[in-house]
Amino acid sequence: MTFDTIASTYDPLARLVFGRSLQRAQISLLDRLPNGGRWLILGGGTGWLLKQVLDRCAPDHVVYLEASGQMLTLSEKRVQHHPGRNRVAFMQGTEASLSEQERFTVILTPFVLDLFSEPWLAERMIPRLLQHLTLGGFWLVTDFVPTNVWWQRALVRAMLLFFQWTAGLRTNRLPDWLPLIQKRLPSVAQEAAVNGMVLSVLFSRSSVASP
Repeated sequence: MTFDTIASTYDPLARLVFGRSLQRAQISLLDRLPNGGRWLILGGGTGWLLKQVLDRCAPDHVVYLEASGQMLTLSEKRVQHHPGRNRVAFMQGTEASLSEQERFTVILTPFVLDLFSEPWLAERMIPRLLQHLTLGGFWLVTDFVPTNVWWQRALVRAMLLFFQWTAGLRTNRLPDWLPLIQKRLPSVAQEAAVNGMVLSVLFSRSSVASP
């Protein structure tokens, strides 16, 4: 799966369908996060969220981890003149690319979990990310959630078909990611967007997470 072929049109397409609502959802809980620290942004796309993080949260260091080389290039260009650029390490890969010793005080996964099946999230991605989250750290998830509203289901189905065709997406349904994480971490804040189609949820790791 790669978003290289649609990297340059990803943001315009998202704005065409959702306006600025997806961007607003990604920053709705940023003010609840502590300044400074080591941050991981996984799957940040074209770098829009990275610039917001540098402007609003002043992290000491950011690992910007993106599977798409084209998305990574666009992200670097977006912040090349930002005064916080020297605090960002751009890295192509997935969560599996991180060394076992790396730890982060904040992890952001914007519209990433919806690309994977529930078994993959439960058995692979969520445990791996929790290994890299420090005690006292925060994980901010912004993503689509399953819905029973017919027009929302139709829109999600169209989105998944589009990404299957353009990016090689392998799943055909949205995972119910929220309870999968809540089994391991408590949520401390939550905001809905796009008429409930999108949730931003802030999780806090105050103790050792459940396996």
